[in-house]
Amino acid sequence: VDAIQSICDLKSSANVLRQKKAGLRPEAKETLLDALSPASESTFLPRNRLAQAAEAVSANARVVLYMEESRRGQRSDAHISASEVRLLEEAYADLEDLDDLIGVASLRESQTVEEKILKAGSLGNFDDELTFLEQLLSIDPNDINANARYLRCLKLLGHWESMLVHSRWLIQNCASHAPEITPFASEAARRLSRWDVLEEVHNPSLTLRQNAVPWETKYEKHLGEMFLGFRRHEESLVIRAFNDAVKTLTPPMATASLVGYRQAADLLSKAHCALLVLDSAKGEHEPLLACTDDRIEAMSPSLRFREPVLACRIASLQLLGKRDKAGEIFIKLAKLARKSGNPGAAMAASNRALAMGAENAVVEIAKLQFIKGHKRDAINMLSKEIIRSEECLSENDRDAKNRLAILRLRLGRWSEITKSTAPSEILDNYRNATFLAPESEKPSYMLGRYFDVLLTETLEAPNEKPGSLLPAGARAQPMLPAEFSAREGTASSAFEYLPYILENWSNSLHLSVRYIHQVLPRMLTLWFSFYQLTNGEVSAASRQSRELQKKVRQGMTEVVEKLPKSVWLTTMPQLLSRLLHPSQQVVEVLMDLLASLIAAYPDQALWYVVPVTRSADSDRAARARSIVKSAVSLAKSKRVTEVLGAGGTLVKELIRVCTQGVPQRVRVIGSST
Repeated sequence: VDAIQSICDLKSSANVLRQKKAGLRPEAKETLLDALSPASESTFLPRNRLAQAAEAVSANARVVLYMEESRRGQRSDAHISASEVRLLEEAYADLEDLDDLIGVASLRESQTVEEKILKAGSLGNFDDELTFLEQLLSIDPNDINANARYLRCLKLLGHWESMLVHSRWLIQNCASHAPEITPFASEAARRLSRWDVLEEVHNPSLTLRQNAVPWETKYEKHLGEMFLGFRRHEESLVIRAFNDAVKTLTPPMATASLVGYRQAADLLSKAHCALLVLDSAKGEHEPLLACTDDRIEAMSPSLRFREPVLACRIASLQLLGKRDKAGEIFIKLAKLARKSGNPGAAMAASNRALAMGAENAVVEIAKLQFIKGHKRDAINMLSKEIIRSEECLSENDRDAKNRLAILRLRLGRWSEITKSTAPSEILDNYRNATFLAPESEKPSYMLGRYFDVLLTETLEAPNEKPGSLLPAGARAQPMLPAEFSAREGTASSAFEYLPYILENWSNSLHLSVRYIHQVLPRMLTLWFSFYQLTNGEVSAASRQSRELQKKVRQGMTEVVEKLPKSVWLTTMPQLLSRLLHPSQQVVEVLMDLLASLIAAYPDQALWYVVPVTRSADSDRAARARSIVKSAVSLAKSKRVTEVLGAGGTLVKELIRVCTQGVPQRVRVIGSST
């Protein structure tokens, strides 16, 4: 306790506390942790002093524990000092507890630049963190801690050129801190394929204070030596540097594994990087050139863990002269950064891929432009890429056709979102996609979905035709088409789109059941609604309406015949719910479909159909019994009869049990009662 008291007194200043923490020897750290164990805690020692001691050895969970105990005996409105708030902020930031960090930050009336930096970095607002760090460095350019955080922020944003320039300037002007800055310069040089700079950074004259160098610096130094050996074709240097890197990673990995996978995952990605370079240097290029990397697939799907491995893959491919393959990896990196919510890193990777001639670089840049809100620029870029791809399209190149179909689908979707083009042009994009990729289910689904959008818009605004829809802020209405055509997206009534919806969605389901849950219930709903709205008006309806009903009936019949019976099993509750539909045409199709389903899958269908045969509604029960009778005659199997008969008996008994009266003063009822 006296030792802890002395340490706390010596570390009253926050700056001194951080300096002591950086230079604390391992044996002193273990001694202090033992002193901080619950068995050694004293009741009279102030908990805020214990929290300061715990912070000195990075025991952040204990910092929070002691601060909570310190505040527990005080009033709820008691003042909390700025130093205590700062202590809690640093602890929660290291623990990655963002909610508590925001709560603690709200205790401050005003925030300093350092506090704004801490909050922005913890919340992932790296652009704001970079701005605040630049303000701090304008006051003291030689602050090594601020410079290290500035370089780390540049790394997270993917600004490798700026990171390389700044780190080299620091190495030249702050030679005493070269070991802390060297890993940033080495990593930036490696990622930019600046091998001459990598040679310069790994100059032995820059290796200072070896005993004080942290393991991150040692690892980056050894990884840089592996790449240098790879470049010089010196396998012995690569193997020696690999062994040194493994020795460097072993102690921190053993410590992190005791805490959990999240702490060890970062170290595992570094080990993957070293192993990847070793395999490449030995001539094992198959994993490097493969479309998928088993190491990456086994890792957590986040930018933090996968990006270092992808960067090592890119550098190795560039050393082998495989610029096209390196460009493909840059595209993967850009997609990963975009999905992780880091558009800056995604744009940097996309530009590097474009410089290497990657095929999808322009498309990835267009996606980023669309996300940023530059929708018109994104559509223009995508349109130009489609024109360029069509000019060099080969008749037998299936991959190129599939890629062009994807571009057409994206252009149609973006035009649909922005309402920047007429429905006919959007439909043309979707139709071209179905023509280019006839074996894919997505184009047919997207085409049918847009027809459904047009149907819904026409129902909601019957006085406005889809052709008159304009983006928000438009000042004038375009001229309506001279002729109405459902195929071109300008139907005179909503349900004229229904035959095209049935046709395209049935084609999509015929190819794959990927969109079954989006398509089949909606298709049935539209079919039921159409006949319910038009029932009883056939005789008085116009010739055009009668032709539309004929098309819908024919289209639905083709859907029933085209799709496998197993697909319809998912919709049996919806089908049975409309047994009393007012349209006789719908009822006929329903009864035939349900009978065929029961005959094909009696074990699955009986749980839906047999209870309906005992329905309290006599009309519903009669139609259900008629369906069961048709199924038995259609199946021509004794087993179907036995299964349905047993199901009927079970339902009858269940109804009897539910309605059976319970005798008074009887606690136990047997199955024979």
